[in-house]
Amino acid sequence: MAEGQRLSMFCEECGNMIRLGSWGAVYTCELCEAKIPLTKLKTASAPTKREFNYKKEWLLKYQAVQSKSKEEPLKSKQATIERECPNEECDSKLLFYRTAQLRSADEGQTVFYECTKCGFKFNEQT
Repeated sequence: MAEGQRLSMFCEECGNMIRLGSWGAVYTCELCEAKIPLTKLKTASAPTKREFNYKKEWLLKYQAVQSKSKEEPLKSKQATIERECPNEECDSKLLFYRTAQLRSADEGQTVFYECTKCGFKFNEQT
C-alpha cells in the first residue's frame, strides 16, 4: 500500500461503515447495495467527510416554511391582552403575553408580558 493510502472502511456511495469479514472479491454495501471491488477498498483513502448533493423532499418543504416565517414578523402571531404598559414613559394599552409552567405543578404558572409599543418586558407569578 502506498504512503498516504489506507484501508477504507466506508462505502464511497453512501458513507455506510463496512463490516470487516463481510465481503468476498466484491463488497456489496448493506445500505445502498453499491458494489465495490475489494481491490478498490484496499487502496482507497478513508473519507473523513461526506457531502450530499441532493436534498430530501421533506427538507425542502421545511426550508421553504422557515424562509416564509422569517419574512413574517413573529410578533404578529403572538397573543395580546389589553392592559396598560407599566413603563412610565409609554402610554400603550396592548401587551404581548405568553405563559410557562416554571415552578412545580401544584403552583401557578408564570406569565411573561412585552409591550407592543416600547418592548418593555416583565412577568407575573399567578
